[in-house]
Amino acid sequence: MDDELNELIMSIVALVIVAAAVAIFSVFFLPAIFEALLNGVILYFVSLKAYADITKRKLLKKYVFSAVVSAIFIAIVGNMFPVWVFTTWALLTVFVVVLTNIVQTKRSVKH
Repeated sequence: MDDELNELIMSIVALVIVAAAVAIFSVFFLPAIFEALLNGVILYFVSLKAYADITKRKLLKKYVFSAVVSAIFIAIVGNMFPVWVFTTWALLTVFVVVLTNIVQTKRSVKH
């Protein structure tokens, strides 16, 4: 009976130690996990927009041009947003495509 009681106590102690370790590590890694989730969500929606533009509106050339412009801009200025550099690059790429489409439609409306 004493052996079973000792095993029960040791298993409870082990469970408490594991729970404490999980709590401590989750506090330390929570910002990194949150940052990864935030960047993942941003990249998901940006890639949806880019995929729709490339497949439906045939804007592959504009995306290639915008990707190069965004990479040069980030190389000169640096990362402007508190997200990963790749996320900033993707956001700038879509922004440049949208901006060129706006300028192009305004020019076509004037003429």
